[in-house]
Amino acid sequence: MRRAKRNPLLILGMGKLGGGELNFSSDIDLIFAWPEHGCTQGGRRELDNAQFFTRMGQRLIKVLDQPTQDGFVYRVDMRLRPFGESGPLVLSFAALEDYYQEQGRDWERYAMVKARIMGDSEGVYANELRAMLRPFVFRRYIDSA
Repeated sequence: MRRAKRNPLLILGMGKLGGGELNFSSDIDLIFAWPEHGCTQGGRRELDNAQFFTRMGQRLIKVLDQPTQDGFVYRVDMRLRPFGESGPLVLSFAALEDYYQEQGRDWERYAMVKARIMGDSEGVYANELRAMLRPFVFRRYIDSA
């Protein structure tokens, strides 16, 4: 029996979160990504990774954004993700790479300089994501357009 690879949800912290500059009133800007297309296994029914990670992202946002008796934990802002509010909540590495190489704007490049992978930032997938984003963030040549 072939064993499927486990795909984690990677979270890019942008802005003040990525730069380690959060203050009491900061919101957190996040981008969610997963490594490879595929399906979940072992649950009640299979889910495409896009569906699974979208649901996971929605739950995470709800937990972080939910007010408690002491106030909110974090205000989550997902507008810095590719395509902003009109785009998918979570993108595969391949979709992120395509977006940034084909449509990435200058301000997104500047914002990505401060981006940090949250959680297991030294894992194989984190290193893969960082390597994939590097050519977009640090262009070899200056664009004349």
